Amino acid sequence: MSRIFDISHRYVDEIAALDPNLATAIGVPGHERELTDYSPAGHEAIADTTSIAGRWMSSAPNLHPFVLSLSKHANASPPT
Repeated sequence: MSRIFDISHRYVDEIAALDPNLATAIGVPGHERELTDYSPAGHEAIADTTSIAGRWMSSAPNLHPFVLSLSKHANASPPT
């Protein structure tokens, strides 16, 4: 499997664990009896995981320009 697929699968697994409601909505099994943490800490954990995945994607070889633009967006600082 390619590095991009490895990163994508890991990201989905980690986001599913952090956001079980999303996991159930997109069909990832095993999280049907869990609840998403909507506290500020829960949102921060999701944002951190997304940022890390964006950095991993931007370091992947042969990245499609569209995916590269998404990974750069994920690494952007939040608006102030």
